[in-house]
Amino acid sequence: MLHLGTVGFGYKQWNGVFYPAGMKPASYLAFYTNYFNSVEIDSSFYGTPRVETVEKWGRTVQDDFTFCPKTPQQITHDNRLHGMAAEMEHFVTTMGRLGSKLGPILIQMPPDFTTAERATLLTFLDQLPPSARYALEFRHLSWESSDINQLLSERNICRVSADYVIMPKTLHVTADFVYIRFLGRHGRYTTKDIEMWDPTAELKKWHAQLDGFSGQLFGYFNNDYSGYSPEACRKFKQMLGIPAELPQNPIQGTLF
Repeated sequence: MLHLGTVGFGYKQWNGVFYPAGMKPASYLAFYTNYFNSVEIDSSFYGTPRVETVEKWGRTVQDDFTFCPKTPQQITHDNRLHGMAAEMEHFVTTMGRLGSKLGPILIQMPPDFTTAERATLLTFLDQLPPSARYALEFRHLSWESSDINQLLSERNICRVSADYVIMPKTLHVTADFVYIRFLGRHGRYTTKDIEMWDPTAELKKWHAQLDGFSGQLFGYFNNDYSGYSPEACRKFKQMLGIPAELPQNPIQGTLF
């Protein structure tokens, strides 16, 4: 019921910190699964991956591992959902090669996507392939005063809850699962291998909002959140009562 991990897993700066020094990138994912049971795939934002790549991911992980891929920017940002039904079908079909290891598909909208484009959004949502689950993220405050939560609930589409710059840190429950992204401000830190501040106090606030929720939780940490996402995720797992350890490499990934 708890799917927790990081946004991406292939960071070079984790070599010698999270991954053993000198480990080849081809071995990263298998090693990652020893510590986390899910990952948000950020690379798919830049284009639908090859079927061979997706199938290799699926073979590499355990049966209870989940991938949450981000919808390509061609669909969400370049074309702003207009006429993208076929492209979305192709993306979903490709990611569907993961079978039961496919978690919700993230649809992240650009910061200037407002309620003025509500009709386009609803048309796109109604054309989504029913074979997958979806989590939709807004980055504009106009959606805070709209009826979008009710409309998403009717479609069992999760509205993403995000710890991100100007957006309210509010847990949205619009589906039978919740999806939280711990993002921070893009480019906040120049390094990705050491925790620059202790997020415990903020994590406790999110944990409190989850009180009473009994559905599936998908939660992902970006390096921009506190500097080193594996450590932030470890702390949240610990709050949720999940055994939480990180690799003991010579270089420590936290200042605390």
